Amino acid sequence: MKHLDKLLAVVVLLSTSAAYADDEKKGDNTARNKGHEKKSAVNAQDAGDSKSDIQIARDIRKKLVEDSTLSSYAKNAKVIVKKGHVTLKGPVRSNDEVTSLVNTAKACAGDANVASELEVVAK
Repeated sequence: MKHLDKLLAVVVLLSTSAAYADDEKKGDNTARNKGHEKKSAVNAQDAGDSKSDIQIARDIRKKLVEDSTLSSYAKNAKVIVKKGHVTLKGPVRSNDEVTSLVNTAKACAGDANVASELEVVAK
């Protein structure tokens, strides 16, 4: 009976570990981030540190977080501001969310100062 209990404990431990490993693979963005290392790609570390860039990013982020119609994906999109130009990156759930994020950024930075690199991903 003791051996059966030990065997059962090992089986439970192994199945739990496998489940966590699967969850980690699902949350891995490595493949999506390929290509972001290109010299021409805009990344978060490229964001400006001027007061106006920081304020624009803060204003956009605040509006996104307050918008109850957006998915958590859209609310967590990358907002990169450099010299007043905004680049939006990351996955969102629909074309409507792309439109909403772009319009929000344009309201804060101006129509000509927004570039979208947002991707619509399935649920």
